[in-house]
Amino acid sequence: MNNRKDLNFLLQECSFKSLKKVCDEVTNSHKIEIVEKPNLYTVLVPVKDPISGGSFYVGEVLTTRCIVRIDEKHMGWAMVYDENYEMANYVAILDAAYGAGFFIEKIDNLLAEGRNNFVLKKRYINQYAHSTKVEFDLM
Repeated sequence: MNNRKDLNFLLQECSFKSLKKVCDEVTNSHKIEIVEKPNLYTVLVPVKDPISGGSFYVGEVLTTRCIVRIDEKHMGWAMVYDENYEMANYVAILDAAYGAGFFIEKIDNLLAEGRNNFVLKKRYINQYAHSTKVEFDLM
């Protein structure tokens, strides 16, 4: 079983088609109530200063947040990057389902997909960044 705090991050890395498929299964078998429809927010991004050990805010990032309730008792929420109303809604529903203990195996499979996609994306970004590395020789 995965840690619920990882859901928001890892589910965003899944394919939209995979998320929709599992989310449709949840919505077809449970009552979903939108507590807070998807809305845009900006969030300050903290960065740790490696020299002083303190932290500062490097800037803001646009997010979409949504809160839902399943079967009138299980709450779920999502905060996803950028303006993505459907993704926020799907992630919130899956978060609520996971917290309620519904569709755990299917959501765990989504989390594995998200984790794998994140690793591949990070590897690609690191390879690209490394390819731009410039080395200087001292004379």
